[in-house]
Amino acid sequence: MKKRILTVGLALLCSTAIGAQAAKAIDPSQLGLSKTDVTDVPTPPAVQHAGKPPGAGNTLWDPGYNTAPPLIPHDVTGLMPVTIKNNACLGCHLQPDKVGQKVKKGEPIPIPASHYQTGAYGKPEAGAKPAEHKGKLSGSRFVCTQCHRPQTNAKPLVQNTFGK
Repeated sequence: MKKRILTVGLALLCSTAIGAQAAKAIDPSQLGLSKTDVTDVPTPPAVQHAGKPPGAGNTLWDPGYNTAPPLIPHDVTGLMPVTIKNNACLGCHLQPDKVGQKVKKGEPIPIPASHYQTGAYGKPEAGAKPAEHKGKLSGSRFVCTQCHRPQTNAKPLVQNTFGK
């Protein structure tokens, strides 16, 4: 009988201690993986474009993998946003007569043939030659920054071992 009373008493003592622990509030800074308050709205560090203004002798960085869209090597401040009435990229890069030709250092890279409307549904036809597209950009390729991003001094958010 004493053993049973002792067991019940011990169980009662443990449940009281557990109940007292559960009632204690958890500090928001202890929630999640980050050791900051979950209600904070952090401001990311300012990012600066790595390039100079267009045409100022910028260096084109390696895109990272073989099929990656090339990075924009110049500052895009004042050139964004791209709208249906304004695409500042076209002023320099819309050069259908230079598609497929070697680009000299410091010259703008022409928009590739794959971005022009030549066939059904605005897609380039297989084997289309630069002269066949007559400079009409495909609607799905009009907003350059959907795929191309400016080079910046942004640090990676997480470690990445992805490579070519």
